[in-house]
Amino acid sequence: MPMNRAAEKLHNSLITSALAAVPKDVDPRVRQFIRKKVTGNMGIDEPLTYVQMGQMANLWATLGYQEAVRYLCEAMMVRSVPDQGHSGANSMCRSMLAWPAEYANLTGYAHLFNRTNTPYFPLSREIEDPIFTNPDEFNRDYIGTPQSPGSGWGHKDVILPIRYIVDDMYKMGMYRLATSNDWGWNRERFNQELELHATNLRQFLSYPATKPHMPVDPHVFIPENFTYFP
Repeated sequence: MPMNRAAEKLHNSLITSALAAVPKDVDPRVRQFIRKKVTGNMGIDEPLTYVQMGQMANLWATLGYQEAVRYLCEAMMVRSVPDQGHSGANSMCRSMLAWPAEYANLTGYAHLFNRTNTPYFPLSREIEDPIFTNPDEFNRDYIGTPQSPGSGWGHKDVILPIRYIVDDMYKMGMYRLATSNDWGWNRERFNQELELHATNLRQFLSYPATKPHMPVDPHVFIPENFTYFP
């Protein structure tokens, strides 16, 4: 079912509010990543919108931008109205936001998006190796560690190393709620890896290693005509 014009306008305004909630003095590399990855890609009709939302939610939760994550969760609720009662791709997209919502202490959304799913492909097809606990040769050379950054962080354009990390994060966030995965990881093991990604990403970007303080916020935005998830 297509989204009506009022819902489309609301969705787009929430995306705009999410972007506005990112501090203007954010690290220039983060601003560069946001500008290149979001502009033109988060409109309601764009096929990459869900991927961008997953990337941004993990990045912003990692850096402590709780308000920005909240607006993304609200936008996901608006997108969910036409699809409620149906399983499939959108249930997996909602599960992408479950971990960043939990990490950002948005407890209402963390609970609401905490739904099992059945991905189309094995986890090993989506992620070859954990990039920090079991890095392959490329990741050791290109990503490295916060103490010894790889070659990817030495370029003026650091879109790729940031993207590699947040791509892993949104995919692991989805598979942590999958009915099964071929890595044999349980949810707690995924949580540990995601927290390691968040800590390392903050350090790569010269933020404090410790998780930022974000107050517990149980509020959930319920759009008009929303009744339930499948």
